[in-house]
Amino acid sequence: MTHYMLGAEESARLALQRPFSRVEIFQARKRQNGDWTYWQLMQKTADPSVLAALEKSLQQEPNDPVVAARLAKIYERGGSFDKAIAMFEKMLKLDPQNASTMGRLAQLYSSYSKDSRKALELAKNAHNLASDDPLISHVLARLAYEQKDFKWALSLYQEAARQLGKEPELLAELAWAYYSMGASRKQNQR
Repeated sequence: MTHYMLGAEESARLALQRPFSRVEIFQARKRQNGDWTYWQLMQKTADPSVLAALEKSLQQEPNDPVVAARLAKIYERGGSFDKAIAMFEKMLKLDPQNASTMGRLAQLYSSYSKDSRKALELAKNAHNLASDDPLISHVLARLAYEQKDFKWALSLYQEAARQLGKEPELLAELAWAYYSMGASRKQNQR
């Protein structure tokens, strides 16, 4: 359950699967708030029945961070960005210091709700909580770049690139930040 509550889904699934490996004995055993098949729902794809099962599970256990995170990702992947934003906001209310959730929510605000002020605020807070997280640095770098704060964006891109390595999208954005710094310097010299 510790793995589960920390969001380490694969570790939780494996640990909880061990006692149930003898299917003939434990096939009918129920989990506290749902069926064993619930653990089979932690996968990358979700059809409508999986979505319904997760929504039902969240109604039964509204403070379950893993189910909420899974639903948010499914909503996002399915293009239901308003639902994804609402779910990430719910997760943030449950854990206001969760930098990862803040970073993801900042990305969604920036990309789909076009609330750049809220996105920047969330990304800054996330970066303050987890300045060593390269994904959060990358999100904040994009937002700083959009605000035309090229110097700050460049330092954030460099920070993210050091940790993420040769991520093509990140390297392209880093190159644009270098270019923009040079272009803004030339403009200031005139």
